[in-house]
Amino acid sequence: MKFLITESQYNRIIESQEKTDSILDKMSDGGYESLTIDEKRYLKNYSDYMNKGGRPDEFVDPTEKYDEREGEVFTDYISRLPVQFTFSEESTDGDNIYYYGELKFDGDEYLGVIITNLNGYFLDFDFYSVLSDEDVRLKDKIQAIEHEFSMFFSENVIPQLRGE
Repeated sequence: MKFLITESQYNRIIESQEKTDSILDKMSDGGYESLTIDEKRYLKNYSDYMNKGGRPDEFVDPTEKYDEREGEVFTDYISRLPVQFTFSEESTDGDNIYYYGELKFDGDEYLGVIITNLNGYFLDFDFYSVLSDEDVRLKDKIQAIEHEFSMFFSENVIPQLRGE
């Protein structure tokens, strides 16, 4: 019996197989204890999926599932000017959570990140202009009202993204 699959299905099979092989190689070298929590979770989910008769081309790594918050828009006014933050993705690194997105303010557009600790307490932000040919940072343009941006992120954006 022959099956016809799309290129994206084929790529997904190859990526899943490569990731699975990599994890299994690591486990054979250092034992199950050498795997990270994410690697253990991936193997368990993949195994459960395949044991239920799933097809390798339809398996989606749980860590890569679509984030329903993607594209969520947060708006407010800072110094009587509208500000808009559009969320794109989240990542965690050690003790910090990074919320990436696009910010529009005062006729400019910025890409950047809002940084919190694991408990959701605001730590910092960094956005750079995508409309300028130079390295223009939002913080450089808003020094007098930086606190208002910190409050916008702390009170409006972060609690919503954390589901609080």
